[in-house]
Amino acid sequence: MQPKKSFFSRLMGVSISIKLIAGVMSVVALGLILSAWRSISIINERTDMLIESSKSVEGRIAQLLDSSASSYLSTALALAQSSLTKEAILLDDRERLIKEAVPAWKKMVDESKGFPLKIHYHSSSAKSFLRTWSLKKFGDDLSGFRASIVAVQKTGRPIIGVEAGVAGLAVRGIAPVMDDAGKVNLGSVEVFAELDDILKRAPRQDTEKFFLFQLPSDDVKGKDTKNVRFKAGRFSLLMADDEGIATKDFFAEEMLEPMSQGYSYKIKGNFLFAGIPVKDYQGKTAGVLVAASDLSSFQAALRQTIINSIVMAVGIFLLVSFVVWGIIKLAVLNPLGQSLSNLRKIADGDLTTSVPVHYNDEMGILASTVNTTIDGLRMLVNTLKQNAVAIQNASQNLEIVAQQVAASSTETSSQTDEIANNTEDNKNRLVSLAAANEEVTATVKEVAQMSLLTVNMVQEVGTQVDAATNAIKQLDKHFASIEGVVGFIRTIAGQTNLLALNATIEAARAGEAGKGFAVVANEVKELAKQTSQATDQIVSNIEGLKGIVDHSVQSIIKVSELVDPVQQIAKDVCNAMESSSQAANDIARQAQEVSGTAVDSANQIDNLRSTVKMVSEAAEKTNSTSASLKQMVLEFESMVARFKL
Repeated sequence: MQPKKSFFSRLMGVSISIKLIAGVMSVVALGLILSAWRSISIINERTDMLIESSKSVEGRIAQLLDSSASSYLSTALALAQSSLTKEAILLDDRERLIKEAVPAWKKMVDESKGFPLKIHYHSSSAKSFLRTWSLKKFGDDLSGFRASIVAVQKTGRPIIGVEAGVAGLAVRGIAPVMDDAGKVNLGSVEVFAELDDILKRAPRQDTEKFFLFQLPSDDVKGKDTKNVRFKAGRFSLLMADDEGIATKDFFAEEMLEPMSQGYSYKIKGNFLFAGIPVKDYQGKTAGVLVAASDLSSFQAALRQTIINSIVMAVGIFLLVSFVVWGIIKLAVLNPLGQSLSNLRKIADGDLTTSVPVHYNDEMGILASTVNTTIDGLRMLVNTLKQNAVAIQNASQNLEIVAQQVAASSTETSSQTDEIANNTEDNKNRLVSLAAANEEVTATVKEVAQMSLLTVNMVQEVGTQVDAATNAIKQLDKHFASIEGVVGFIRTIAGQTNLLALNATIEAARAGEAGKGFAVVANEVKELAKQTSQATDQIVSNIEGLKGIVDHSVQSIIKVSELVDPVQQIAKDVCNAMESSSQAANDIARQAQEVSGTAVDSANQIDNLRSTVKMVSEAAEKTNSTSASLKQMVLEFESMVARFKL
């Protein structure tokens, strides 16, 4: 049972084309992520710029309040120093002041195009003497909630700045009215405008809108502030440029509270709210001014910019990916696919194929190496086939000789038995025995001739065995040359692996620009690994073939070892046949001389029977050796036959 492969092993086991597609898609995805990250960075940068720009509201409003308050104080000082104001307050002559001061105030309002600037005259007891905008209301005591008036009349020094009142927050300039000697405080003159009226005419940036909130004050404690739209905790909304967003959903106490401490901002929905505290003339926080900027068009422009950036990035990455894929397919995948296809054919035994070499790059070197390997294997298989034919012919000749020796031995044995029986039956038939002995002599001569032929055939077998041994030694030399070719392939694979490693290092040095090349370098490295594995497979097949050849060498050595005894036996048989022939001649001569020599003839016949038996056994051994050699040749031919040349 094979061990279970890990996920990474299965992932790396897919085809190179899928790996390259995955790598290209990873680069595209990374590009999109980087583009999105850059777009988000742009949004944040532009939002920060917008927030930074919103901080300018603090300077702009401070400058507006300072310029307004200074202008109001200048007017108040001029009115306080006029003889009309001094005489009217000193003599309690309101009518004279109304007659002369009110028209001047109206003219001032007209010249400011209806700006609601107000002038308020106070008596020395901090009572209202004349309201230019409300002539019927006067004589009310202001000391309980207008600390600024009390301070001006008490110290004789003017006051400038924001102050909370029943009407809300106002920018005021208050000047004391002194007698001509500058010692007696006759009263005071106040020139002011409501802060919301000033803000309504203040310049704004793009879609900027102002919202004014008032905080509770000890000066107006116990009195209800007029014109309050709603309250968010302790914050009262006095003025709103946009009634649509002047709700508690946007303006919550938790958002306004930090703004009362200093500049603060918050983004809600499509709006950026930037708030600053409004300080009164004593430096206390009297309210909060919020500048709301509509971000709809800004966000729409940013979204369009992001979309354009993403579309451009996708287009560029797809184009680059297509070009890279085309180059890899032409330069790597197609040549690699051809090489792998031909290596599969070689593994199946087809040596008629070759890999086309298109370029002199690494793939071209690989194809050339494969072609060199195919040529070496083709020469090897041709040599093996030729040697197999030679061994087969030698085996057939050896088999024929063995059959002839066996036939002659059988015939000789039969004749010897017949002679022995005749000798035992009747010694008086010497004449017939002499005649038979002549036939035996002739047969023995024939056997001797066959034995001599056997010796010659055995010598021929020995020669053929030596030729086969030399051919197999030549085959072993071819194996050595193939091992050199395989070593060269391994060297090329190692160099390819080294080149891939160098390319990976250079890609790492290139940083982001080299990631795509790093993927190609890794694939080339994987290709070198596969080339090494394919080379190992070829080495394994050749080693198996070499083992079979070594087995053939051992078998031929055994045949060679058997040929020498057979040759010796054949020589012994030949010598025995010559001895038998001499014995037969002696028997014939002695049979004519004396019949007593019959016993010696019988003994000689027994010797002849033993010799024939030895020849028969030698023939059987020769036949067995021939059969073994034939079986070995068949196996050798079966192994070589799987290769196509």
